[in-house]
Amino acid sequence: MLSSYAPEAVKSAWLPKIASGESLVVLAYQEHAARYKFENCEAKAAVAGDSWALTAIKSIVPAGDQADAFIVPAMANGKMALFWWSAPQQASARAATARKMALAPQK
Repeated sequence: MLSSYAPEAVKSAWLPKIASGESLVVLAYQEHAARYKFENCEAKAAVAGDSWALTAIKSIVPAGDQADAFIVPAMANGKMALFWWSAPQQASARAATARKMALAPQK
């Protein structure tokens, strides 16, 4: 998915690290209200300048405390889309301000 939809800068920065095992990327999909129904997604994404702003609370993220980046499903323009979220290098994933880059939706 990343190799097909991500911007070139994201691909060149992340794909080698993922392939070598240097970086861990996890899917952050589960929401409390969804009750394991993945089509129920309350997370929202909205265009914010040349990027996307993500508003989401994910209740279970396997290996989230160890992840370097996340793939996050959210609703964008009425459709579910996937977003790449990575923390700045000097901050923990939980405390960081997100850098948001859309993987699938088109404006």
